[in-house]
Amino acid sequence: MRLADHAAFLDRLLERLDVRRRVVLVVHDWLGETRVPKLFVCAEPGQFLTGGPRELCRTWPNQAELSVPGVHFVQENAPDRIGAAIAAWLRELP
Repeated sequence: MRLADHAAFLDRLLERLDVRRRVVLVVHDWLGETRVPKLFVCAEPGQFLTGGPRELCRTWPNQAELSVPGVHFVQENAPDRIGAAIAAWLRELP
């Protein structure tokens, strides 16, 4: 790859990353303000949503939380527990 092509590729990549970052920030702000009911399925030990970001998600209003064992594909690690929790959560909604 020529240097100019590589630079153009990196420019496009950085643009896309910036757009995604802005989308994440907007959605985060909305989730932190809305009273829409939420079910947070927390994987333990988890892989991506750990530490500070996990704790920040826990501050969102009107949210129930379920902890399940898992790392990345938690729906494959604990499908029955997640399904039962979703069903119970839906029954409790007004």
